[in-house]
Amino acid sequence: MIDGADFINVVQALGGPAAEALATWAEERGLTVRWPSSPPLTTGRTGARLAMVIVSAPREAGRRVLVRALSRGTETDEPALLHRARSLGPTGFVDEHLPKHAYEPFPIADGGLLWFLEPPAGPEGSRALADLPEADLAECFEAVVRSVVLRWRTARGATVPKGAGEFLRAEMRLVGNSRAVADHLGLLRPDLLYLRFLDGGTKSAAVPNPALMPDLPELGASVWIETAVGPSHGDLHAGNVLIPIADGRSRPRSFQMIDLARFEPEGPVTRDPATLLLSLLAPRLSALPIDERAALLDHLVAPRRESASRLRPALRQVADSVDEALDELGFDDWRSQYLLSLTATAMRYLGSPAVDDDARWWFLRLAGQAGAEFLRRRDRYSPVTPVDFPRPARWTAATETPVPDREWRVGTRGFGDRPATVDVLRREAMVAALSDLIDPGTEPGQNPDDSGPTVVALDGAWGTGKSTLVELIQARLPRTVKPDADPPAEMTVRDADRALSGRGLPLWSPPAVGRTGLITVQFEPWAHENAGQVWAGITKALVKATCEVITPTEESARRFWFERNIKRLDRMRLRRSLRRSVLSPWLATAALALIAPLVAQLARSTDTYNLAGVIIAGSNIAILVAVAGLLAGLLHTAVRYLRRPAADFLPADLFVGPVQSGTFGGTSATGDESLRDPYHHARSGYLYLAQHDVFDLLGEVKACGHQVIVFIDDIDRCTPRTTAEVFEAINLFVTRTFPVTRFVLCLDSTAVAAHLDEAYSALRELTVSGDDPSGGWSFLRKLVQLHVPVPAMSPAVLEKLLDSLLARTETPVAAPSPTPPADSVDGTPAAGPEPAPSRPEPAYPDGLTQSTVDRVVAVVEDDDEIRKRILERWNDQPNLSVRESKRMLTIWQYYVRVLIHLGEPGLVRQAMHLVILAEIVARWPASQRALFRRTGDGPVLVLLARAASEHEEWTATIRSLKVHGDAHRSCTKALRDLLTRYDGHAVADLAARLT
Repeated sequence: MIDGADFINVVQALGGPAAEALATWAEERGLTVRWPSSPPLTTGRTGARLAMVIVSAPREAGRRVLVRALSRGTETDEPALLHRARSLGPTGFVDEHLPKHAYEPFPIADGGLLWFLEPPAGPEGSRALADLPEADLAECFEAVVRSVVLRWRTARGATVPKGAGEFLRAEMRLVGNSRAVADHLGLLRPDLLYLRFLDGGTKSAAVPNPALMPDLPELGASVWIETAVGPSHGDLHAGNVLIPIADGRSRPRSFQMIDLARFEPEGPVTRDPATLLLSLLAPRLSALPIDERAALLDHLVAPRRESASRLRPALRQVADSVDEALDELGFDDWRSQYLLSLTATAMRYLGSPAVDDDARWWFLRLAGQAGAEFLRRRDRYSPVTPVDFPRPARWTAATETPVPDREWRVGTRGFGDRPATVDVLRREAMVAALSDLIDPGTEPGQNPDDSGPTVVALDGAWGTGKSTLVELIQARLPRTVKPDADPPAEMTVRDADRALSGRGLPLWSPPAVGRTGLITVQFEPWAHENAGQVWAGITKALVKATCEVITPTEESARRFWFERNIKRLDRMRLRRSLRRSVLSPWLATAALALIAPLVAQLARSTDTYNLAGVIIAGSNIAILVAVAGLLAGLLHTAVRYLRRPAADFLPADLFVGPVQSGTFGGTSATGDESLRDPYHHARSGYLYLAQHDVFDLLGEVKACGHQVIVFIDDIDRCTPRTTAEVFEAINLFVTRTFPVTRFVLCLDSTAVAAHLDEAYSALRELTVSGDDPSGGWSFLRKLVQLHVPVPAMSPAVLEKLLDSLLARTETPVAAPSPTPPADSVDGTPAAGPEPAPSRPEPAYPDGLTQSTVDRVVAVVEDDDEIRKRILERWNDQPNLSVRESKRMLTIWQYYVRVLIHLGEPGLVRQAMHLVILAEIVARWPASQRALFRRTGDGPVLVLLARAASEHEEWTATIRSLKVHGDAHRSCTKALRDLLTRYDGHAVADLAARLT
């Protein structure tokens, strides 16, 4: 229960619906909720409202509980994200600084949710960091920053290369109010590269336009930085940090972070300090003197003694604590990353209604100066024709009314079948568990059989999201960074000759890799037909993926493949071929020129010539000319031997991959007989070669400390023979214990088992286990160590899926001109059981353009009743896959556009009927011709709608129309229910006009 006075306080803090829900929750559990004397009140950026209350049971002491009221539409993934944050962090940090649930969440009548969290341990309660007195502020801020940067990151600290443009786009999110302000100020003009801020009589140095930095290479977007990443709160403003109070003093070492709705396991480490720092400064900027405000700006961008001396101690300590924490992180280029975080965070304040114009101007200047300092550090600062930018007199009306942080856009023009890159089905735990097993981090000396499953099968019907799971798993796996190695010297003919003789030094050595990891390989078997093609495809995929890491340069790749190919070729034959090729063509000419004059001159009488005072016989002159030609040929040969690349004189097959000679023709693709491979002389030589090449290559990968994960998708789309060949290849990897190789298979086990039964028909009755219905299932049991059924969509994720597919807008989109009349578009109200549209129906003029159609579609897609109808129909299909839901939306959206172009009135009402029509088309493609054909009595679907209400009439109608039997049984049973529940006459009439 909640007493009257306390209930009023709760209503003021959390709102009426949340207060009613809290009272109901307390009464159901026999608890009493009391209002403490001075609770903290705050509202996060997600719209959640917070209040501290005291909850007690009869005859028990009360406990402080932080009640958080999440409104409908607030971040729905926060429970999973909080669990994720707690599972990733160090135990000490998690227990001290991350919230725990005091009670189970409780629903609010308006669709929201009450959370009950355990607050920080403070006998006198707690306060938000934003509400602390200035005397405690610096110490508490420093404790939070140091703990978040230095303690939290130790769980998953890493560095990844990232472009500065990509970093800024992810962090800046210049949309909503901020984008409106930037657009109003002209900052989005592509020609406005550098600015000089004018404030009164002062003019700043030229700075890059921060609004364009994410996209323009001229402003550093193409610069790569090594980014430090780790657990990131994502929205760590000063209202999301609670500080416990004891004996009237703050206890910063026991702070707690709340509102983890934007948590990221591997976000930029500089994001949280920058966000927290600027959120703390934002409400205080206007109260600072102008000179101190300028000093603070300079000190944040480039800390110096001069600027520090002009700051009050608390501000200086707050600013310096971030620098000191990041410096202790031990990351060399943290300053560049921090400058980008300052730039991005400052730009987001342009449209914030929580700051005034003075603060907004200060944040714009901060973004520009931080961007300039970043470019200077990377030698990219090149101010070209800077434009004077005076302080705006007006920051546009967009800042006076909050605008949702989203961009308006048409949700869809129809969907393809590409894997998604965002987990809208809430399979994060599944993805995380699979990633952990696939990448177990094997220690040296560990038994390989204990390091995780070698073959993982993701089993599900077509469209259940197997390919998307693979995309999400790959995104979580640690990437193997291509080593930044200096290219080796070009391999000369001499190097190749010594290698062929067996006397030379090794031509290739593994590159020095700073961080080992996984090499992912994609193999699509459905493009192959036989064993040779399957192995060729696997070999090609493995060679391409692994060589990018172990041979990072073109020259190292040449050396690698040459050294391996000559091991199985006739070296002496190849060496003779090389030497013949390197001989200068001048030698043969010079040899003929030497013999012919020698014989001729010896037969003639001796003549003498005076050359520069020297008497020389004519025969000697002829011999000298021939000898000079011979020496020139020898010199040319020596130069070719010592300086020219060996690749100029040997077949290209030796340098670009494993030689493919012998079995099917006896020579290489170039026709060179010197490339005959002894392994190829047997009938099975080709497969042996492929296996030999793969094994040798994977041995080098293992020596470099990497592991290989082969992802094989769409096995169930292959022919039975190809399916069998793929599994035989995988079986060879497993039985021969190929090094460092694992497989992740995406398949429909029912289809694959049937393929294996057909390919091995003689073994169909031979089963390994009595539980297996056939040999194909036994083959799968033998090969797969981890069989993971991919779950179907749960009803809980359907709304999120729909919002992600149709890109829900936050505010109603105005109808395009001309403006419709006050009543509905067709002048009549909606009739029958259909609900009224949730907003005015769109109008569309003659002479439609694509932008006009898009605008109308956006209004229809955003209609609450239409979305409710789509979700209702999805929920009624228990085995609905993502692919089928996308097909249904694509069909629906197509028919919506058809209606727009036909110019028919009542679009929203008819779009409701189109949901049913789209389901009919999507669910039963085998019955389309039967349902949409026309008879002498009218369209079939119209006749079925008339008969749907009476069982006998329905049975007679489907028989007379020949819409019965096994081919249509599932269709007619569900179709009758649809036509009965959803105004079948209107649906059928609409179908008759559109199909």
